[in-house]
Order: sequence, then structure tokens, then C-alpha cells
Amino acid sequence: MLYPVIAGYAAEPVSNAVQHVRFTIQEQSTGKALITPPDPGTEGNKYGFEGGRVVKIGQTYHWITTEMVDAPRWVKTKIAYWTSSDRSRWTRVRTLYEGTGDFTGKDERSSVWGPQMVFNKALNRWELYYVIYRGKPNVSGVPSTV
Repeated sequence: MLYPVIAGYAAEPVSNAVQHVRFTIQEQSTGKALITPPDPGTEGNKYGFEGGRVVKIGQTYHWITTEMVDAPRWVKTKIAYWTSSDRSRWTRVRTLYEGTGDFTGKDERSSVWGPQMVFNKALNRWELYYVIYRGKPNVSGVPSTV
């Protein structure tokens, strides 16, 4: 679920070489999620959303997040792209990447997580970074994502 929290930041000079960044909450939701099933775009999203980042480019908000779409939970995932003009109504644009959901430990792209958009000033473009996992059931105390 996407809960709205608007935070601002200010860079404070600590010394000539270092800046300290302080975040302050400017606006926070009353606890109501902005996107929940059965909202449009959530079809097939069985377990909800996890993380991601919202950035504003021009007049449009862009949200790239992990969707937990099917069993096995936390393994069958997609990285999805959503947009909004007002931070209240979101439209699912498309799936960017989809994990296979393989739970045998053989596929290193069985699960995709933690998408983060970063602006590369040198190349003047946005880049997307994410984590991939090899899913595997618990065996002799080994965690389910190895």
C-alpha cells in the first residue's frame, strides 16, 4: 500500500567539505492507503506493495515499487511503474521487471526487490537499481531466500 508522507530536506553546512542533510515531515496521511485492492491497476497483486521511491519530474509523480503478486509470497514479485499528477490518484503504467517465482534455488532472478531511481548527473539520465534473489524453501534452518 502507498501511504502519503511528504518530507522536505535542507542541506546544512557543517564544515567546508561536509553538508548535513536533515529531513522534516511537511505533510502526513491520516493512515488511509492511497492504493489498495481492488483499485485499478492492482489486479493480480495478491499480497500488496513493498518499498520503492516516488520522485517528481515536471508535474508528474513517478513511483517504482515491488509488487508481491503471487505465491510463494515474497518470491513471485514484479517491479512496477505508477504515475500520478496529484499524489492521490495513481495509474499503473506497466511492469518493468518480473521475477520468475522459481522456488527451487536454481534461478537467480526468481525474485526482484527494492527498486530505487537515481539521477546520474554525468549521463543526464535516471537509472534504476534493484535487488534480485534466488528463492529457495527452508532447508535445515536456511532462510527461504538464499
